[in-house]
Amino acid sequence: MTDQLVDLSRLQFAATAMYHFLFVPLTLGMTWMLVIMESVYV
Repeated sequence: MTDQLVDLSRLQFAATAMYHFLFVPLTLGMTWMLVIMESVYV
């Protein structure tokens, strides 16, 4: 394997990991926020 292929693979993994680390907790937090806001509204 070439060094460029390894670097691009690492970059792809880093982008995927950052997407996972950011958006999974964000969506889970928004779920609870929505539950609380809907409970207060009703």
